[in-house]
Amino acid sequence: MEAFVSIQLEKVGVRDKMLNLFLKQKQAMGDLIKTPEEAAKIKRTLIIDFLNKFSTQISQYCVRAQIVAYYYSLTSLLDEIPSIRQSHFMIGQASEASAILDSGVGVCPDPRTFQRRPQQLMSVDGKTLCNLWFIPHCSEVLHMFKTQDVSASAEALHHTLQIVSALHDIIYYLVSFSRLGNADNSCSCIGRGAPDSHLTADWGGSEGIGAELLKIQHQVDRLSNPSSPEFVGRLLQLRRQVLLLQFDTAVRHLIREAFLSSGDAAAFQSVSDNMATALPLLSDSIQTDVFSLTLPVPQPLEAQSCQAQMMYPWRSFIGCHGLLPLHVWDVPPIEYCMQLCLSGLSDRSRLQANAAILGVSLLMEDVLNSGREAEPVRLHGNKDDLLHDGKPNEGDKSCSEAEKEEKTTCVSSSNPPPQDPVQVQSVLKGFLLLMKQLQVFKESWARRRLGVEVSCTPSLYQQTVKLYRDEIFYPSMKSLAQQMGKERDYEILVYGTQSLLPPPGAAEVDVKTWQLHKLLESTECDMIRMVQRRINRELTLVVSERTRQDTHLPTELWKKVPLKYSLSPERPQIVETFIQQLMDGVEEAEGQLRVSQGHLQQCLTHLGSSLMERECCCFLLYSQFYERILQQETQLLYQREQDLKNLKDSQTHSSHIEEVSVLCRGMMLEISALQAQVAHLEEERTSLEEQFSLKFKERYDLLVRQLFSTCIQLKARLDEYHRQMERDVSEIVNRTREEGVDRIIKLKKKYGCTKDDNSLALTRLKNEVVHELSQENSWLTALLCKLKAWNRWRLVVEQEKLHHQLLQAQQREITSRTEALRVKMIAEEEVLFLQEELDVARQVLTRCQAECSSTKKKKKVLHSTAATHPCCPNIKLV
Repeated sequence: MEAFVSIQLEKVGVRDKMLNLFLKQKQAMGDLIKTPEEAAKIKRTLIIDFLNKFSTQISQYCVRAQIVAYYYSLTSLLDEIPSIRQSHFMIGQASEASAILDSGVGVCPDPRTFQRRPQQLMSVDGKTLCNLWFIPHCSEVLHMFKTQDVSASAEALHHTLQIVSALHDIIYYLVSFSRLGNADNSCSCIGRGAPDSHLTADWGGSEGIGAELLKIQHQVDRLSNPSSPEFVGRLLQLRRQVLLLQFDTAVRHLIREAFLSSGDAAAFQSVSDNMATALPLLSDSIQTDVFSLTLPVPQPLEAQSCQAQMMYPWRSFIGCHGLLPLHVWDVPPIEYCMQLCLSGLSDRSRLQANAAILGVSLLMEDVLNSGREAEPVRLHGNKDDLLHDGKPNEGDKSCSEAEKEEKTTCVSSSNPPPQDPVQVQSVLKGFLLLMKQLQVFKESWARRRLGVEVSCTPSLYQQTVKLYRDEIFYPSMKSLAQQMGKERDYEILVYGTQSLLPPPGAAEVDVKTWQLHKLLESTECDMIRMVQRRINRELTLVVSERTRQDTHLPTELWKKVPLKYSLSPERPQIVETFIQQLMDGVEEAEGQLRVSQGHLQQCLTHLGSSLMERECCCFLLYSQFYERILQQETQLLYQREQDLKNLKDSQTHSSHIEEVSVLCRGMMLEISALQAQVAHLEEERTSLEEQFSLKFKERYDLLVRQLFSTCIQLKARLDEYHRQMERDVSEIVNRTREEGVDRIIKLKKKYGCTKDDNSLALTRLKNEVVHELSQENSWLTALLCKLKAWNRWRLVVEQEKLHHQLLQAQQREITSRTEALRVKMIAEEEVLFLQEELDVARQVLTRCQAECSSTKKKKKVLHSTAATHPCCPNIKLV
């Protein structure tokens, strides 16, 4: 009876509060309520408040049911893997539901002591996460947060559902990934043999699952508030999205490209057919049905966007939930979808798929080690495609702003890897979304270049790779290498090779981003060309319509008499076929007709196919019909043109000369305008060349001056070295001379020489004086050299300032010249426009003068007639 919910009973309390509040307001306002509209307004406000409170109160039971379903599915999965269940999880029993739960205030990690985790998921108030790995009993979920008020209980249940759903999907993904190594369907093998026997070691196995769970716990411990349910739920949700995006990227792009590059077209086709059904179920994209196609959201809005929900609420609701939104909720079939993607592959193909998924993991590790921020490219002002973990102002960057950021921030890998777990998962999610954007635009580019939908053959794939390397990859990587200052090294690296190699030292985020920017530029150019072709086609139609001589409307298209073709579309038996198919699977029991869900889904699928087939047939039929009408009208237009040509040929020679003169005058005016425009363009080109030369001079002038200052420093060091060497040599010579003199004196004393040593002592004194003078001279020379170097440096600095001022003055001159040229062009255009208006006014004046002269002639004739016939009273002067 605990799981039973009485809607009427739940409605009683909220309804009584609403009625009591209405009576109080009515008594308080009294005579202020004068019209029925004011009473209806009060009732409407109270009813809306009642519905909101009742919806919040009833939605808690739905959330509890979802939590119970997730825990039941997770428990069933862990029963198949007892080693993981015993080592990482704690299973709650039914008897623990009535135990008194603590508030979770004393739960804090202490690395110096071992603490047993509490046997409860969250505290009583729902604000503290006690044990992430505890699976409560379903009876405990029914009593969870019952002591709190409605808003606090709803918030706590919402955080609990976030944590439980993300943890369930993560564990299901890990187990399903470990079972992908089996060629047989793992879902059919459950319950036979050892529970852990279906986990393949090459795909992770139980050890890989345990390591991933320990990694999740370490990330939770590294959070700023590891006991906050909001923080933990956000981290787990991001981890779930990263895992599913990683598998989606590997299956949708890397695995298929690996099969095509190895020539295995059968495996490529198998994965392509299976992923069309499996991958949309794993993503957050909206699954369209027949009902959502009948009333879609106008482009370019998306059904789940906030702007679409505000502008087209009913269409957005149908697009998101369908016409029947109250369907039975179910746990997402993660294992079935993952097995379906790789079903039909051989053991060798599965090994290639495993290598591709491992390649995605290595790419993600490189992104984290590079320390670069990764995020997808967003449109300007589009805030609906923000990451759930991003900041609101991150959605205001346009593609050009993102490109400027990419070019201004140096592509280096010296930044340390992020330490915050939420930031780590956000970076990985942004990189995977960036890869997905790149592959989508790459496929669109390939379709435009080759004219085929999908590169489904190895030869076509090799052609696509070669074309992509020449038009997209090499130019983008060359620009990246130029930004990094390694253009020469990159040209040496790619010389003579056909492989797709990025510049050395470039981060993977920069490689993907630069390719995406190049693809966006190519797409924009193609769109511009398409628009230009359409504009030319529409202008041709407008010009052909304006050349019509008659003033009547072109009503030939609406006339049924001259049409040679008739349209008689057939009526397809769609409703009858649907009713017949539906009644074929009806089972009658106890006076009721029952239809199985599978049969109903099959009938609806066939109905949707019939509708699409009917629309296609009608489109083709009406296209042929209007094409025939167009041919007939084209023939009629050709006849009109021939008639017009004959009429022009029958005109007089003078009219021909006048038309030729008018055309020549117009051509001369156009030629003069074109010549003036060419001259202006030449001046603009000259100014741009001067501006570019000034920019390059300004860019390299600093380097030249740095080299000059370096040369001055090297020259000063070289002079110092020469002086130091001279001082050292002088000291060595003096020391050698003193030693020689001492030895000579000792030899004299030894052999008893009576000659006086005064001359030697005098010579020594003189040498010491000379040495001191030479040292002083060397010091003065060094001081003079330093003074010269300082004077040169000061001169260089002053020259640099003057040169910088000169460059600024030249740039201002070029800017002023360009602005003057622009004003001059505008003035000339205005002069031409005024000249045309003057010509038109002259023509009108000439016509008016002719009419005036004809009127005067008529008046003279009337006067002369009245004068010659005075007896005619019927003639009146006007």
